[in-house]
Amino acid sequence: MRQSESSGRGEASTERVFRVPLWRVLLTGLVSTCALWVVVLVAGRNFLPRTWPQQTRALVLVAGLVVALLAAAFAVLWMRNLSVHVTAARVEVRRPWLTIRSWDRARTAFGSQVTAHYSNGFRSATTRELVAVVGDRSERIVLPGFSRSDFNDLLAVLQSPEPADPAGSPVDRGDLAFRIDSAASRTRVRRLVIAGAVAAVAGIAGGVAGMMLPDLIDLLVALGLLIIALAGLGALVAGLASAAVLRRVSREIVVGAQQLRVDDAPFAYTGLERIWLSPPGRQGPELRIVPRQGSSRRFALGAPGTTITPEYALLAEALDRRAGAADARLVAFDRG
Repeated sequence: MRQSESSGRGEASTERVFRVPLWRVLLTGLVSTCALWVVVLVAGRNFLPRTWPQQTRALVLVAGLVVALLAAAFAVLWMRNLSVHVTAARVEVRRPWLTIRSWDRARTAFGSQVTAHYSNGFRSATTRELVAVVGDRSERIVLPGFSRSDFNDLLAVLQSPEPADPAGSPVDRGDLAFRIDSAASRTRVRRLVIAGAVAAVAGIAGGVAGMMLPDLIDLLVALGLLIIALAGLGALVAGLASAAVLRRVSREIVVGAQQLRVDDAPFAYTGLERIWLSPPGRQGPELRIVPRQGSSRRFALGAPGTTITPEYALLAEALDRRAGAADARLVAFDRG
């Protein structure tokens, strides 16, 4: 699950966003499209009148394939593409460009309903519903695509009160270490690369073999396989690009009273000209350190699917407060 956080400098609360990762949405769309493609082709072979000219049958199949593609895109990119936005004041469930549910967090109790579906004695699917209870009225909304860990993380936040800022903030206590966990992202990227490579090789091989056959319907099957190969190549390229980004992500940042340490590289505040930090809420935040002498250094502090503990907003606050004690102008948000 992808989580992001956004807050402004000085704001009292942080927005947390829970959504199904884009790669999982696209993979679901690809599988759905392929399944509909097979259904349309099989139906066309068996149910279209064989007295029709071959060109007419082909045109009908192409029209059916286009409708299937549009239906799969609508279902995956719109109907199933939900995100949950959580702040101290409100909880909202959104589709792209549309808020479909909104609750006052202080007046709403949140729960869950998980239903397992079985086919021939085997568990075939699981439906996870978010339950919101306001007074004597309850609402349920299905969160498609959310895994068990996704759903558990969301409920853990919704069922915990928003913590108040204590007088002894962790920012004021000793060195503060932030660890970036990218293990789950690396596993997903590895699977994406493998799946993309397999789809590309199988699609190209099947497509080339199908194009050698004289039947026009077989050519349409070959075209579908080549499209699958193209999607596989896209997934392969995206996976390799994501792997390159993850290699740049730092493992640990330690904010101290006198210096900042990124992995094994220490930087004393007195030797720095400026520290540029991505504001909270930026996807793929970065840290750029400009020393008084020498060239600047750039560090990646996250990527889609990575998590930073404690939260990134606390890192921004700690760095601003501790480095700012040495020089009030040392830390700045890079909003470009």
